[in-house]
Amino acid sequence: MSNRLLRVFFSITQLSEQLSLSVGIWLLIFDGPSGVEDLFIGVDIPFNSEFLVAHREGNDDISLIELYRLNSAHPLEMCRFGNWTSHTNLTRITGRCKRRNNLQGLKLKTGHIEWRSGTKERLKSVGFFGEMWEILEKEINFKSDYSRAVDNFSGAKQKNGSWNGVMGMMVKGEVQVSNIPFVMTPERQSVVDFTLPLTDTR
Repeated sequence: MSNRLLRVFFSITQLSEQLSLSVGIWLLIFDGPSGVEDLFIGVDIPFNSEFLVAHREGNDDISLIELYRLNSAHPLEMCRFGNWTSHTNLTRITGRCKRRNNLQGLKLKTGHIEWRSGTKERLKSVGFFGEMWEILEKEINFKSDYSRAVDNFSGAKQKNGSWNGVMGMMVKGEVQVSNIPFVMTPERQSVVDFTLPLTDTR
């Protein structure tokens, strides 16, 4: 590996450790002698990031490759985002949802509040949101590892600025997602990401 590549690799490692790659859109112009994979050994590119590498494939052809990891323990995923030439400009190949439509059986820590009374047996989600969640599990290939909020509450912001309930679990990183219905408020949107609204209560 050349000294030039070592210097670039070190800077990318520092970048991933000091900044959140989930914020913003990142573009790396790469023209090194080795493959793109070698540049990202040990570098975590989060699943919810938008990280593109522009790599020359010919005299006038530049490929745009999207990189991410399902989590830090998974191998690097590389998806062709599009191509660019001076004649055709950018040609996008597939949309983001089609590029990231298989979570490969990943188990997601899921915040929940529904339990069977008097037992430790966990109920699966029911109703409209439960049905939607089961469809998502099958369609994009993931599993849910449920954790119950100790107060069995969806969550609200406390006077000291902390959050309780399932919201608190997500803010503290105890769970990654939740499939219970939340009212989308500016306060909640400031600390967690929401999907597009599934229902309108107005």
